[in-house]
Amino acid sequence: MRITTSAICGTDLHMVRGTMAGMVPGTVLGHEAIGVVTEVGDEVRGFSPGDRVIVCSTISCGVCAQCRRGNPAQCDVANANGPTAGTAFFGGPESTGPVHGLQAEYARIPVGVAHSDPGPRRRQ
Repeated sequence: MRITTSAICGTDLHMVRGTMAGMVPGTVLGHEAIGVVTEVGDEVRGFSPGDRVIVCSTISCGVCAQCRRGNPAQCDVANANGPTAGTAFFGGPESTGPVHGLQAEYARIPVGVAHSDPGPRRRQ
């Protein structure tokens, strides 16, 4: 996706200050972003190039028991370090993925899942 807007949150400050263990030098920070889909993989459903999207801080699979219960931040599958490693999120230490953050021009989103629809959407 092409990122049009991103934010820095309080959690980023822990990483910048060096108070969060496991940060790898050069990791791109940033947990949330808004952008435009530029390309989709073969297994992506519900998204097309040109769609405007919001990417939240946590990464979830959309199909595990926690995701099905409506707890995507507790996804047991998305963290490449295994189900006991905890929540996977963008721009964190090695234990959270590791997946670079969203303070960038473009980002590859590892799992594209459309969570509950908040209502009518307008295309911009």
